[in-house]
Amino acid sequence: MFTTPTKNPRMHQFQPGPKTNSEVHQAIDAVGASLLPVMRKIRRQMHAHPELSMQELETTRFLREKLESLGFQTKTTPQAVGLTFDWETAPGAARRIGLRADIDALPIQTASTADYASQVAGVMHACGHDAHSAMMIGAACILKSLHEQDLFDEPIAIRGILQPAEETSAGAPYMLENGAADDLAAALALHVDPNLPSGFVASRCGPFTAGCDTIEVIVRGRSGHSARPYQAIDALHAASSWLQLAYARLPRIHDCREPSVFTLGTFNAGVASNVVADTAKLTGTLRTVSDSVRLQLLDALNSVSTSIEAGHGCRIDFKVSEFTPSLHNDARITEAAMRAARQLLGDGAVETIPLPSMGAEDFAFFCRKIPCCMFRLGTAGQRHAASSDYSSPLHSPDFDIDEDALVVGAKLLAACAIELSGDK
Repeated sequence: MFTTPTKNPRMHQFQPGPKTNSEVHQAIDAVGASLLPVMRKIRRQMHAHPELSMQELETTRFLREKLESLGFQTKTTPQAVGLTFDWETAPGAARRIGLRADIDALPIQTASTADYASQVAGVMHACGHDAHSAMMIGAACILKSLHEQDLFDEPIAIRGILQPAEETSAGAPYMLENGAADDLAAALALHVDPNLPSGFVASRCGPFTAGCDTIEVIVRGRSGHSARPYQAIDALHAASSWLQLAYARLPRIHDCREPSVFTLGTFNAGVASNVVADTAKLTGTLRTVSDSVRLQLLDALNSVSTSIEAGHGCRIDFKVSEFTPSLHNDARITEAAMRAARQLLGDGAVETIPLPSMGAEDFAFFCRKIPCCMFRLGTAGQRHAASSDYSSPLHSPDFDIDEDALVVGAKLLAACAIELSGDK
């Protein structure tokens, strides 16, 4: 009933290329710093004009025009939301490394008073996708500049991927269907982190984020007068029993050392205080890191539904929508990328994340197809000397970043792309 995705046989066959040298790192630092005004302008333009998932027409047009003005040839998707561009020092001479960024915003009303605050009512970039896009373009510009300075001993090839609809998890599959990962040896991405100081980055091998399934439970009973419940089948009572049994059952049936989170977020039932509800609906999410635990818990929820049906005489429709798989950072790719990050930023600025996040990230779809690594990029910095840190959480109406982090992210992606490239 529930299947586990197959692993790509190339997943653990990638061999990292040579390390970058200090001269290249110095050039990355210099070029990265010089690109801050460019990246800030891109980020602020996107921040002021956000678009929701699969509606990013103007965002895509803006990014295409900006990239072409910087000397990159772009390819827009069939629906004109999202685009890619390839760049290399010599055609066919290097492994091609994907640099992925997302471009969609969230249905949140901004509370920002900045001059670049969202101008679209009820929509804002509250998850840093505007920054991701600016940094990825900055990384491509760094690589292009270093090539023009003749600083590469080995060939470099990248594909920039500006992806729509990360927030709905529809964007990565859409880009993959349109060839975004074709012929890539590996892919890199980063995500802003307001809990990490600006200038710091962090990652880990193996599980990085959880997979997320959306659960919908519709309980169907029979309506009746509240004075005579024995003549009805109370869907509200049955749904309450389903909730309690699911919450009690799931934590007891799998190894507790394997993380999972099951949360019901909505419960709707009934039409009047004196009418027995004939229908009730619950929705929630199941988040797991392990595919085997996911299958085990989904089967358990099916069993809960069967038990409640038998005990209450109702009918239950149990539906699962798989939005994203769990994201696993490839060990070889991540170790090479972390090495490049330490050489570039210093050991003290690069942290190892101890445990995976139970949030979901649709870059996981890329990770199921090719070896990948995602970083977290610190964005908590000073607004100015007399002010407090940016510390508003992701998806909050006052979310913002320390824009100095744009330079760090662009430099990181460029250095990692160099580390992972090399002769075929």
